[in-house]
Amino acid sequence: MPSLPEELKDLESKLQHTLRKLESIQKALDESTIVVITDQTGKITYVNEAFCRISQYSREELIGNTHRIVNSGYHSREFFKHMWKTIGTGKIWRGEIKNKAKDGSYYWVQSTIVPFLDERGKPYQYVSIRTDITRLKQYEEQIKYMANHDDLTGLPNRRFLREQFSKLLKETKEEERLLAVYFIDLARFKNINDSLGHSVGDEVLKQMAARFRTVLDQKLFLTRVGGDEFVAVAPRVNYQSILAYVRTIQQMLARPLEIEGREFILSANIGISVFPFDGEDLNTLLGHADMALYHAKEEGKFYQFYHRTINQRLIRETILESHLHRAIERDEFILYYQPQYDLFTGELIRLEALIRWYNSELGWIRPDQFIPLAEKIGLMPKLDEWVLSTACRHRKMWKQRGGVEADLSINLSASHFQIPGMAKRLLSIIESNGDDPCRWEFEVTEHIMMQDSAVVYENISQLKEAGVKLAIDDFGVGYSSLGYIKKLKVDRLKIDRSFIKNLPQSADDQAIVAAVITMAHQLSIDVVAEGIENEKQIQILKEMGCNGGQGYFWRQPVSETEIGSLLQCNE
Repeated sequence: MPSLPEELKDLESKLQHTLRKLESIQKALDESTIVVITDQTGKITYVNEAFCRISQYSREELIGNTHRIVNSGYHSREFFKHMWKTIGTGKIWRGEIKNKAKDGSYYWVQSTIVPFLDERGKPYQYVSIRTDITRLKQYEEQIKYMANHDDLTGLPNRRFLREQFSKLLKETKEEERLLAVYFIDLARFKNINDSLGHSVGDEVLKQMAARFRTVLDQKLFLTRVGGDEFVAVAPRVNYQSILAYVRTIQQMLARPLEIEGREFILSANIGISVFPFDGEDLNTLLGHADMALYHAKEEGKFYQFYHRTINQRLIRETILESHLHRAIERDEFILYYQPQYDLFTGELIRLEALIRWYNSELGWIRPDQFIPLAEKIGLMPKLDEWVLSTACRHRKMWKQRGGVEADLSINLSASHFQIPGMAKRLLSIIESNGDDPCRWEFEVTEHIMMQDSAVVYENISQLKEAGVKLAIDDFGVGYSSLGYIKKLKVDRLKIDRSFIKNLPQSADDQAIVAAVITMAHQLSIDVVAEGIENEKQIQILKEMGCNGGQGYFWRQPVSETEIGSLLQCNE
């Protein structure tokens, strides 16, 4: 039996060993993270060097103070009230906080606050562990601004209009007045592009946007929604002011533009819809203003108010809808495939399945015509399942013919993820066809980030657990959030073709693409560029570190038979 001195010596050795381990842990934390300890009232009792560096305050200035010393004023009282309520009940709180350094600069931290409880279960101190995410936030803000504004004119784009419209409508309702939507199209602008080149056309658009901003007062929300199309929303107006804005635009157009020594006098057509008579939401008002614009062009008028007889497009949509309901049972849908390639090795890495529709009466119907309609009438889940089942059968046939196996990706509707059991249903289709979920990638648009619900995350979680990969399609043109990208555990971002088509000429597009690739790689996410058409684009994307690409440079979407031949050639 060891003597008491030996026991003490053994205990002292173990204590020294434990202290050394704690010192090592503290050193590691000090090097890699920001650590702050406060008492139960929020008074700071300990800070490490990392916090002093990022806040630019000394230990003496921080100890005994509270976090009000770095409060940026960015977060609401409710934000901090929720945080304190969480940690006050002994629960761990996690979130992103914007703080203010001593020199007035701002920084962001990802913070985890852990309460330490006494014997009664009450917190007696809080340990906050933080990481600096300022650079990621800067990338996010840069991408958000670029996603919300037209890079040529600097005007807000359609997405930003959708975000702001509810506010404009609320103001109008509160004052019980009218709201007008002007859909403006520059007449014969294509002639300028075709005869004088896109550089002159771009300069025309920039000058026109500047003039619009000058003559239309700040009450109007002005956006560029397409090549030569602009939309202005005028809240809190009456009919006199609606017409006054039309006259203002007409007078502005009468003044010539001067570009490269040439004078241009432009004309335009304007379609106008008015809330509440012509619709009560943005989509309806835009659609009706667009119909009025079409009528103005047909009739050679400068402007046209919407009225119910202008319904050609509604008739077309009604016809499409009647055929769309029966298209699957009539076997009218066809799957085409477009390969994706590794930009560095040239290896075929996956095939994207793309749905096409041919109707014997209507001919070929473009996806941008029938997919939004299918979404609107609730047919997208049925279409998604048809695409998945058909692609499974095609892969089985390719394998039987001796072709190499390639991973497949399909596009899924963001609304489909809102349906409970959606993941199980799709996985059962894969398994019933003897296929492997790990060979599949599901592509969704950024709209899924706006559907922050438990059902969405449950479906995504089940798909990810089964091995299915998740990609964000058309990245950069919709709602982009680093927080949701991390939360969704995205495997791949697909940069929208609109940012690729002007490479290498557009410095703005190069900046956007480089920012997206850098941000994605910092989050260990692969990047695929869509719409690649030439070697120069590939070279620039490779220099930026882009992983993969697809586009007409390699081949346009082709039938399953042609893809089968391609896979046999690659064997």
